[in-house]
Amino acid sequence: MSFARAIGLAMKSCRVSLFFALLLEIKMVVVGTDRVDDFVNGYLKKNKSRAARFMVRKNGQLVFGAGYGIANLEHGVRVTPQTVFQSASLGKHFAAMAVMMLVEDHKIVA
Repeated sequence: MSFARAIGLAMKSCRVSLFFALLLEIKMVVVGTDRVDDFVNGYLKKNKSRAARFMVRKNGQLVFGAGYGIANLEHGVRVTPQTVFQSASLGKHFAAMAVMMLVEDHKIVA
């Protein structure tokens, strides 16, 4: 896979994550937290995801925070707003996006 293709895929993944976060905030503001819970639980079920944790801040203030699903299947531990997840390879997406931004600004050459 070429470097440009890898960067493109990383940026697409980041855009999807940012879109989902924006969609969550819009849904929370427009329809209230009960509908957000229904939306997130449905999304997790549809995509066969095990768990998620969300926090929405507006003007530096926490507007919404919730955990969904099971954090630890073996022990049946539910996700809470305080649950800490390992980032796994997520940092690669942000690093790739940062590199692409530098390339676009002609600060580095790929």
